[in-house]
Amino acid sequence: MNLPLSSFRWILLFTGLVVLIIGAELFAVQSSAFSRYPDWVSTGVTIDMVVIIPAFYYVLIVRQLKINAKSLLAVFGVALSITTRILPANHQQFIDLLRQSLILLELFFVGYALLRIKQLISHYQQLSVQNPDFTRNLLHSLDTILGHSRFNRILVSELSILRYGLLGSWVPVEKTAADKAFSSHQASGQTALTIGLILIGLIETVVLHVLLNRWSPVVAWCATIAGFYGLLFFVADLVATIKRPVLIRDNQVIFRFGLRSYGEVAIHLIDQIVAINDKPERHSDLLTGTLLAAPNLLITLREPVVMSGPFGTQRSVRRIALFIDNKQQFIQELTH
Repeated sequence: MNLPLSSFRWILLFTGLVVLIIGAELFAVQSSAFSRYPDWVSTGVTIDMVVIIPAFYYVLIVRQLKINAKSLLAVFGVALSITTRILPANHQQFIDLLRQSLILLELFFVGYALLRIKQLISHYQQLSVQNPDFTRNLLHSLDTILGHSRFNRILVSELSILRYGLLGSWVPVEKTAADKAFSSHQASGQTALTIGLILIGLIETVVLHVLLNRWSPVVAWCATIAGFYGLLFFVADLVATIKRPVLIRDNQVIFRFGLRSYGEVAIHLIDQIVAINDKPERHSDLLTGTLLAAPNLLITLREPVVMSGPFGTQRSVRRIALFIDNKQQFIQELTH
């Protein structure tokens, strides 16, 4: 993300003030005043470091750049750590008191986090009774309990990869009894193509590990772990495609394309649906819902709709290309 020039100015100003404060504290500790009044100077240094610096951070960074105020805790912890290195060990009584207070604060936040987790689980379970959709329910619960944030979307994406990639066949099909579900994995060839891709990826990962291990075992294992995690995504996406079919529910179509895209479209917004044999040409208003396979249907909408992607990405589309195993029944449901 590129920050505007004004943002860099606030960051530069805060950094400059921090450097000046630390320099002043180092000078104070080495001055003759410290030898004459060590307790007073130590207290002053500690207050400057753990109160003034976080205050500057709040005014110049949190307020100006709209940063989450929770980051103040990290700044406080870093400032406290630097203070312990500035002051001699026998003049850190005030710091010891702050550390004890910090422990109590940490216990409070642990209790607060456990309470939030309990609320999160309860909210998720309530949503799951009405609509068994793991990713949507988890995201809605996180936004409700913790507040809307990009972090929630990243967390849901990562947990979804682990859930669908590791649990596999144990994941139930996510639909209600009243939903009309349309699969896309049986005749599209996605299953066979994905398995083939994973096998090739496994071979390449092992070969790369052997080659890199001759140079650096650490780099080799890092590359191997990254390779396995990348392959896990393809496993998870295939499982999600099977367990999260496209649905028709209450006069709307719920498009779910593995872990790659999600969107809800009212049926009256569908202008045209036609059978196709190949992928349409790429365009900014086109979303292709297939992976490693060609779509067999193209839906044109009367107006753009927003589709959600991995990690909170979004895009506006007017055409959706997808594969449906029983495309004739799907067309009939949408045109009658």
